[in-house]
Order: sequence, then C-alpha cells, then structure tokens
Amino acid sequence: MVAHRTSPTNIGLGMAVGAGRARLRLRGHRGAWSLACRARSTPWRRWSASRGHLLNWYDTQTLEPLHPGTCSTVDSGNLAASLVCLAQGLRQLAIPPGAEQAPALHGLAQRADALLEAMDFRFLYDTQRKLFAIGYRLADADGPARLDPSFYDLLASEARLASFIAIAKGDVPSSHWFALGRPVTSVDGVPTLLSWSATAFEYLMPLLFMKRYPETLLDRTCVMAVRRMRRYGEPLHVPWGISESAYAVTDRAGNYQYKAFGVPGLGLKRGLADDLVVAPYATALAALVDPEAAVANLRRLQAEGLHGRYGFFESIDYTPAGPAESEPDEPRAADAGRGQIVKAYLAHHQGMTLVALADRAARRRHGAVASTRPARAGHRAAAAGARAARRAGHRAAARRGHARAGRASRRSRRAASARPTSQFPHAHFLSNGAYTVDGHQRGRRRQHSAAGAW
Repeated sequence: MVAHRTSPTNIGLGMAVGAGRARLRLRGHRGAWSLACRARSTPWRRWSASRGHLLNWYDTQTLEPLHPGTCSTVDSGNLAASLVCLAQGLRQLAIPPGAEQAPALHGLAQRADALLEAMDFRFLYDTQRKLFAIGYRLADADGPARLDPSFYDLLASEARLASFIAIAKGDVPSSHWFALGRPVTSVDGVPTLLSWSATAFEYLMPLLFMKRYPETLLDRTCVMAVRRMRRYGEPLHVPWGISESAYAVTDRAGNYQYKAFGVPGLGLKRGLADDLVVAPYATALAALVDPEAAVANLRRLQAEGLHGRYGFFESIDYTPAGPAESEPDEPRAADAGRGQIVKAYLAHHQGMTLVALADRAARRRHGAVASTRPARAGHRAAAAGARAARRAGHRAAARRGHARAGRASRRSRRAASARPTSQFPHAHFLSNGAYTVDGHQRGRRRQHSAAGAW
C-alpha cells in the first residue's frame, strides 16, 4: 500500500539526498541530481503556495493540496535548508575545469537561491512572543487565515533549523534565538537541554543541515542526549534509538498510527516510559554525533530483522501487549516476547537516514570540508551560527558555575589570548538580565581587554 501524499520535508530531503550522493560521486549521482531538480521545480510551478512556501501536504497523484491548507514552520525550515544544500551541491558539481553543463548547473543553483529568497518566514512569526507558531492555516470555509495558537518555544526542538534559516535570511531578528527556552537537566553531571518529547528528531535532525559548535550547551546537549538514549536501552535489553515514528497499531483501514516516543528524563512530556518503540532512523541521526556506536546499533537492528528490500523498516515496537489506547482496533501484540516490526517505509525517515549516513561517509573520505551540511555555506549562515554558539556557550558556563570556579577562571585567561582568526569565538558575557555585553577576541582592545557590543 502506497500513501499518495508528500510534504515540503519529503521534497527537501530528496534534494539533500541528491546532494550527498553527488558529493560522494556515487554511481548514478547525475541521475539523482536530475531527479532532485525535477522535484524542486514541479511544486512551485504546479502547486499552490503561500508567500513562497509550499503547503504542508499534497496528493502526489493529482498534485492538489490536501485540506486544510496549512504552512508548517518546521517543514518550511527543512525545505529552505534543503534548497541551500541543493544550490551548494550544484555549484560544487560545476567546479572541476571543463565540467559538463556547468552553465546549466549554475543556473539551477541560482534558481534554488531565488526560491529560498522568496520564502518569507515573517508571517509565521509572532513579534510579541518572539516565537514561531507551529504553522499558519490559509483562509477556508472554516474561517479566516490565522496562525496556529501553539508555538515552538524551546531551543532543543526540530524547529530551531527554521529559526536559524529565518535569522540568516534576515526575516526575523536574532533576538528570537535567545527567546527560545533553555530548561536543563543533568546527564552524567553535564547540563543538558530538555526537549518536549525527548526524541532524536528534536535533538538531532537539525544537525543534518547545521554546523556543530563544540563545547557549547547545544552541542553538548546533542552528545549527552545520544548517551542517554544508549543507556536507556541497555537494561531493557533492546537496541537504542527512540524518536517519533509509526508503531504497531493500525486503524480500520490498516494504516499504522504515528506519534512521538522519547527517552524518560530528557523530555517535559509526561508518560514517556509508557511505550518502547525503537526507530532505526534515530540511530542514523545519532551517527552525526557518535558514528561508531550508531554503526554497531544499526548492525544490531539488522540482526533483529529490521532491514528490508528498501532499507531499514520504520520501527520495532517492544511495548508489552495491552489494550488499545485510542482509535486503533488492534492491541499491541508482541511477537513471542520480542518486538513487533513495523514493516513500513516513511519517505522522510529514509531521507534523514540517507543524508546522515552520506554526511558521515563524506567526512570519513574527504574530511570535514566534504560534509553535506549546507548551512556551512554563506556568510549570513556563518554569522548566525557564530551568534548562536556564543550565547549557547555562555549559558553552559553559567550552569557549571561554582563547583569549577578555579578551572573556569583559567580557561578565561587562556581565552583572552585567543587568536582573532580562530574558528570558534572566545567570549565573556556580562549581563544584568535585560542588557548583555560580550567581550571577545575580535573586538577592539583596550588595556589588554577585548570588547565588542553584541
């Protein structure tokens, strides 16, 4: 059974997969580029869009939008990042001297740039809250056009990719990044950001497209989230890797149900320990942080029977059999005390898997410069990333505080002599809660102090 619908995330990940395939020069990569470019051009030409954005769902047979017509902040962010990826990949494909069709490739890259610039994120943004809404519903018979009443208010969220892109484009102010909530917990004594559902998707999906900044709160959070996921599976004697996914319950039409599953202790949502569903794509995302552990876990999942004709199946449901919790008619029936495999393939999860593994393969083969992460390109993305890294590092230091005061002061002295051209900014922050000033190595020096207003 094929679900004849697609979304901006599915379309975007198709582009990103083509970029990764071309970067690795895999067999058939030119055909992958052709497919990616067709996927890029078809929706904007034939499908309804709002302010440069695609709507959230389309019927792939009729190419008509599905009701209700909505724009999703997360999906639009994923598509925008994929357009950056597409443009960057096309230009790199045209770099070798005498490259075939170089003018055509540059022309396609410029078209991708234009589509990105046309995506205006401002209508999804609430200027009073300084937050993005979940989405925007177009006017229809049920009412006028309106923002969704719920908002993304956490930094540890899949929506931070959309935030990053919108800030880099200049659609929203950088103050939005600092309005995102940063509640923390401790994993092995390391401050770790809490997410809502404690899924791999929330913590790791943005890393498909965003540069990592080591020793920042956000980067350490991703590392510790993976560690917590691994340790959660050990006493349960199951593979690790939990995220939102389909699970072993179907409705009357035979469609698998779908929801967010997370790791207890990392999420604000209640009831995370009630279910145990492992999704292979969560492990693939973890390869961006801990590739050795991810490869070992993927092999374990393969031994459990989760690898099929088209790649890894959607998930394996280890939740003990019990009464159905909602609409679906079937109880969660475990297979002889083991998990029940959800033998389905979801396009966006397959896409995340391919992009993550392509990134790791490119880095292993050619080093970090060959990474498939598109947010490495462009001065605006670099500037936005530097601002985010500096503030995140500040928050991490504040949480470690008193117990390591002596060590922190020594690090501060070393940072003061950092080279102005160092890859990562070294900064010290002073704030009264309403006004923040940082001193950093790229500012003007006065009496051996580097000062720069941010």
